[in-house]
Amino acid sequence: MEILIQIEELIMFLGCIYLFSRLNIKWWWFPVLLLLPDLAIFDFSFTCRVVFVKILNFGKDETKINHHS
Repeated sequence: MEILIQIEELIMFLGCIYLFSRLNIKWWWFPVLLLLPDLAIFDFSFTCRVVFVKILNFGKDETKINHHS
């Protein structure tokens, strides 16, 4: 069953390459679009970290923070 799933995924990937070749788009877009979900999750994790830090610092008075010169 595992080999059948791998064959199915290979056929879908080759089908994507074929369909992309029928479009009038430069080929460097193919890996960009292929990696787009990975880039989106990277951005999502970075954004969550920034929001989490802002939540942790919510209500703190930034004027009272000592800045060492």
